[in-house]
Amino acid sequence: MNYLDRIDHPNDLKRLNRKELPEVASEIRAFITETTKYTGGHIGSGLGVAELTVALHYIFDFEEKDHLIFDVGHQCYPHKILTGRRERMRTLRQKDGLSGFPNPDESVYDRVKTGHGGTSLSTAIGMAVAMQKDPELKSNRVVALIGDAALQEGVALEALHHGGALEELPLVVILNDNAHGIGPAVGALSKSFSLIRSGSIYRFARGRLKRFVKKAERKSSRLGQIANDVYNQLKMYMHGFIPKLKPRNLFETLDFFYYGPIDGHDIPTLLEALRICRSFKRPVILHCITQKGKGHSEVQDRLAYHAGKPDSSLF
Repeated sequence: MNYLDRIDHPNDLKRLNRKELPEVASEIRAFITETTKYTGGHIGSGLGVAELTVALHYIFDFEEKDHLIFDVGHQCYPHKILTGRRERMRTLRQKDGLSGFPNPDESVYDRVKTGHGGTSLSTAIGMAVAMQKDPELKSNRVVALIGDAALQEGVALEALHHGGALEELPLVVILNDNAHGIGPAVGALSKSFSLIRSGSIYRFARGRLKRFVKKAERKSSRLGQIANDVYNQLKMYMHGFIPKLKPRNLFETLDFFYYGPIDGHDIPTLLEALRICRSFKRPVILHCITQKGKGHSEVQDRLAYHAGKPDSSLF
């Protein structure tokens, strides 16, 4: 079944069963790969956030209530596809065509233009502060989707420093951690993210739970299903609370609630994590591990899928 042909608006996406969403993400990835053969474009980041973008539009209302900001902006290809611009994707980066970045002139879903890395957090915090001042907007949220390389920009770190000091800020920061910018990430912050990803307490607890589920499945399919359901629920909360058992990370030190790390390609996990993060009345960091260029045939050539050129054989 071709789901994308039935999605011209995020409300169309929300009518689907949650079990259908992984296929939507797969179709988005295939569509981007095929379309950019004609237009070129920064495809690596977009391929890496297909599931994350689907989950965001399934949980949030970015048309009337919530705001979504991309950092860097070329992560937005899946977002454009889901917000009524699918049929124009062949005009991407062409004269009078779609921009390669978010553009408010194109859609109400694009709140601001974001091109240069690191600019989303200060903008998102400004929007969130404005929401705080209007009682009618207290249930609204601002979401900033920022890559691990962009987060190392000075302006982004300054925004984290400022945002953590603001109580009840309706802000959800999603760290798209693929360990890459144009090339592999380097520096102290990238090392810090690596330590978080490989936290021994988290891995130990998750491993014990997985073994319990497998034993239950061997005894009875019904018991296995119950154990698996319990495991999935516990896993959601493990991501948010097990990190509290080890020393505070950078985000917690700056007074953000830290949730993660989670698999940024696992839609059930993403949906539950986003639902939980949306419920907090304080600034939140959701740490998602993704693979840049996921599904691309030239996955070993990171420069090729970062910014692909049009396929000359098609012209």
